[in-house]
Amino acid sequence: MKCVALVLLGVALAQPALAGSLRTRDGKFLEGTVQLDAPGGIKITLLNGEQKKFPLTSVEQAVFTSGAANSLPPEVAALMKGRGNGLLGTYYERVDLSGRAVHRLDETVNFDWETAEPIAGVQKDYFSARWAGQLEAPVSGKFTFHLDADDGARLWLADRLVCDAWRVADSTEISGDIQLQQGQRYDLRLEYYDNLGPARLRLSWTGPGIPKSIVPRNQLHAALGTKPADNPPTRGLLAAYYRRTELDSSSAVTRIDPQLDFNWGENAPVPDVPAQSFSARWSGQVAAQFTESYTFHVEAGGGAKLWLDGQLILNQWNEKPGEFYSTVVPLTAGQKYDLRIEHFSTSKEARMRLLWSSVSQRKVPIPADVLTPSRPADSGARKPQHGLLGTYFSRADCSGEVLKRLDAQVNFDWADKPAAPGVPTEDFSVRWTGQVQAQHTENYTFHLEADDGVRVWLGDRQIIDEWRQQSTTVVSQPVALNAGQFYPLTVEYYSAKPPAMAKLKWSSPSTPLGIIPASRLFPPNAPSAPTPGERRLGLDRGVVTWDGSFLAAPLVSADDTSLQFGGAQKDFSLSTVNAARIVFQNLSAQRAAKIEPGRAGVLLVNGDFVDGEFKGLDRGRVKLSSVLFGLKFFDATYEVVAVILRDPAPGAPTFRVKASDGSVLLVKKFAIAAEGLTMEDATLRGYKVPAQELVELRQGSGTNLFSAALRLGPNSPHAEVAKVDSAAEREWKAKADAVRNLVFAENDKRARMEADEQRKIRTELDAVTEAERSFKSVLAKLADHQESLNRARNELKDAEAQAEAARAEAKKATAAYDAKLAETDKLKAQHDKGKAAYSQRSQEWQAAVQTRDRTHAKLNADVAAADTALAGARRKLEAAKTDEINRVRSAEGVRKAAALSAEQTVAARMKAEAAWKTTQSNAAKAVTARDEGKKQAEAAKQQADKLVAAHADLARKAPTDKTITPQKVAEAKLAADKANADFAAKTRAAEEARVKRDKLQSDEAAKKRELDRLTTEAANKTASAKTAQAAFEKTERETKTARTQAEEQLKLADAKATEAKAAKEKQLAELNAKVTALDNTRKALDKENTDLWNNVLKFARERDQLKNQAGSANSIADRASTDAASRKRTVQSAESLVAQQLERKLAAEKQLADAKATIEKRARAQFK
Repeated sequence: MKCVALVLLGVALAQPALAGSLRTRDGKFLEGTVQLDAPGGIKITLLNGEQKKFPLTSVEQAVFTSGAANSLPPEVAALMKGRGNGLLGTYYERVDLSGRAVHRLDETVNFDWETAEPIAGVQKDYFSARWAGQLEAPVSGKFTFHLDADDGARLWLADRLVCDAWRVADSTEISGDIQLQQGQRYDLRLEYYDNLGPARLRLSWTGPGIPKSIVPRNQLHAALGTKPADNPPTRGLLAAYYRRTELDSSSAVTRIDPQLDFNWGENAPVPDVPAQSFSARWSGQVAAQFTESYTFHVEAGGGAKLWLDGQLILNQWNEKPGEFYSTVVPLTAGQKYDLRIEHFSTSKEARMRLLWSSVSQRKVPIPADVLTPSRPADSGARKPQHGLLGTYFSRADCSGEVLKRLDAQVNFDWADKPAAPGVPTEDFSVRWTGQVQAQHTENYTFHLEADDGVRVWLGDRQIIDEWRQQSTTVVSQPVALNAGQFYPLTVEYYSAKPPAMAKLKWSSPSTPLGIIPASRLFPPNAPSAPTPGERRLGLDRGVVTWDGSFLAAPLVSADDTSLQFGGAQKDFSLSTVNAARIVFQNLSAQRAAKIEPGRAGVLLVNGDFVDGEFKGLDRGRVKLSSVLFGLKFFDATYEVVAVILRDPAPGAPTFRVKASDGSVLLVKKFAIAAEGLTMEDATLRGYKVPAQELVELRQGSGTNLFSAALRLGPNSPHAEVAKVDSAAEREWKAKADAVRNLVFAENDKRARMEADEQRKIRTELDAVTEAERSFKSVLAKLADHQESLNRARNELKDAEAQAEAARAEAKKATAAYDAKLAETDKLKAQHDKGKAAYSQRSQEWQAAVQTRDRTHAKLNADVAAADTALAGARRKLEAAKTDEINRVRSAEGVRKAAALSAEQTVAARMKAEAAWKTTQSNAAKAVTARDEGKKQAEAAKQQADKLVAAHADLARKAPTDKTITPQKVAEAKLAADKANADFAAKTRAAEEARVKRDKLQSDEAAKKRELDRLTTEAANKTASAKTAQAAFEKTERETKTARTQAEEQLKLADAKATEAKAAKEKQLAELNAKVTALDNTRKALDKENTDLWNNVLKFARERDQLKNQAGSANSIADRASTDAASRKRTVQSAESLVAQQLERKLAAEKQLADAKATIEKRARAQFK
């Protein structure tokens, strides 16, 4: 679950610069613009314009002019007539202007964060920021803008990129020029990111009559998203519009909306935000007009949520448009309540209206005069933070610290997911520490819903103790709280197995049951209202020197020999011998009284004072060497109030110098320059106060009043308070001694557990050994990563150098290419001139060629006609010859065919006649054979009839005549049957002879008819043969006549063709001579032009080669730039690995220190 911190900001009205004053030692008092007068005085420009100068020895007190332009000469400051309020700054947790965002109004862009965080809620490394607004030009003319950045920055004015240095660089100043018109406002956007290490950004300018200086607040306007107005809105709500529906801070457009009464329809709510897919968040405060119950109404075209004083009173987070109502909320007249509303829209009917109603107030949009936009905290004080400091442990007994973070609320339902990165899902624990502030003086009931064990302390009193494994349980405890008072709060939780859940709620007669809102929770170091009788010393974060000076410059790091500062004092270091106290939080009298004179150590937020020797400050952790605890580390942000090195011993300074950052310097001498003061005392030698940060310079009596509050002990202003606290502390020590005696007795009773304790000691010693091994491993890896980082940085430098050389080579190649291109164009012009002459001669030659070709074509046509006629005559002759041959051959063939046919017909007739005669003879024989067979058949018939009759007779007699045996009858029957068969055979033979005879007779008749036909046909064909012979003779005569005529025509056509060819050759010879003359002229011009063109091509090739060289050089430059960018990413990755390894180193150091502390603690316990 992400912890989102939102720093609320507001817009302040621009105020005119306040006048300074000067008091001399002889009693004079003057008002005006007070400035340094190098090398040894002060000058003041009176309100009437008169300027006076005074030596430093005559000045008792000088209050320097306040305002953004206090470091400018009066004539320059007079030009700054704008009424601006600064720029809207948005700080992001990642370097790509994305992630969680924190907003505030910055009067100028003049930051030197060094290694400190830029704003509460944003880490000190790998962050980015964007400032947006408008710039009002004080005069007309050319302005030069300067960006002094570490690392990347870029500036847009009027949608024009003026300065661009978006790269990792240790220290870079870039400039850009632009023309501006007096009184006109220009849209301004400035973007910045820090990679690793020191961070710095300054926006300055120079212009007509304006020396180089920080762009002042007067000329900067933060009213974004609206048209420029004479007076930017200061009432309403801070609005942030996003280009997506997810409230993504990387795409925010911010402005002040006087009221929420919008009906956008299909239009975009602000420029650069889409019309139908956006989201918005409004934040600020609302003050009720009557003391009664109010109902809030939201009319939205999409999802909406509304919080009042951290309580969610309306939740309609869906796409359905409509009018929604909140629960009834009791409000007090005049009291301000934190208000936040979130909205998203995907509808074509986008709208957003925020209204309220009560018994005395009809339903109307909430007016602007009761709305206050989110405001930043005062620049001199620490920014307010809300929530509790959560420390996450990898074990269930609140040991094995993994990370610390600020949780806005205790409202977690992790289920089976990790509670934080690196924290296991089972057997882990969390401790939340901080303060809770009640809104009303009444009885509150704390409710803790958890799964598994929980325990809660309010102040020194444990109010809940359910430290056991259990299912989801709600534990409640009533307590009495006073309105506005801050109560120390500690909540501890552990989870044995998933699911894991922890929710801290409260309720009272005036407060419904709910999660304790973030606005009522504060981290341990949060500024709190003083309790009755508590007084503050007036010291905020800074360093007190041994002689009583207070340095408010940011402390970056320290060791046991010196303190290193950031910002304007980055070149200054203070010896720890000269440091008395390092203050991390404002000291109250009660806290200061706990510091006994002569003690050195660390004063913690919980009031404990740990004695020891200060060993350094690194990455936000104080290192202390204690006799009792050994080397111990404390979180400077959340745990430490102050580090006490020694008691201050203020002397008798000559001057007291106050700076705008809160520093108060007690010195005896300093050097004056136009840029500011440089201290020359032994303690603060080299400490510089820029002229624009000077607030007051005082000399003489009263210079040491500041240090009186630093002294403690019997003579201090807080002696009485200290005495009371000492009595209370003695009473507390007496009680502690009694408890300690009980503990000793208990330890005696537990002597039998000594063996088990020894085992635990061995385990802890093993843990120390493992921690040392892990620490050494981390150190080795850190050295490897640092070596890789150095190597990557060297490679990056080489790559950038190569890229620069490649770009120079590309520029040189491009210049050579341009020169060759000019020469090529000159030769090409000469070639074009020669080409024109060549074209003219070519046209003449073309005309002659065309004339020749036309004549040639005509002559060719005539010759072709003659040749055609000759060919036709030849074809006719050939045809006549062919026809003659064909006709003669055809007639000869007809004649021969007729003669052959006649001969064949005669031969066939003779053959048919012989066959007829043979058939006639065979027919006579067949008649004879038929008659013979007929006779034989009749004889066989008679014989058969006889035998049949004999068989019949025997068969008739056989029954009566015993001599006739059946055998005889059978033999008689067999003889009769045989006779019948012989008769039948002979009858068939006679019939066959008859059939044969009939056939032969028929053949004879047919052949007789064929013989007669052939006789007739032979006579006809003989006549045809005679006719064909006559036709053949006639055809032979006709073909000879036609061939003779064709030969005569061929001779005539041949003569004509010969005559036409002779005329053609003569005419063509004349035309070719003319064409040849023109062609020679043309070729001479062509040769000359070709030579020019070859030169053009030669130069073109050289130009192309140069172009290729330039392209190759540009490609090499691009590759070199790409390689440099890749190297830069490698450096960033290596830097990230080094940073991660440094974190692991710190974790390993802490683990080793914790293990040693555990052993020491156990040893001390055994010793006691």
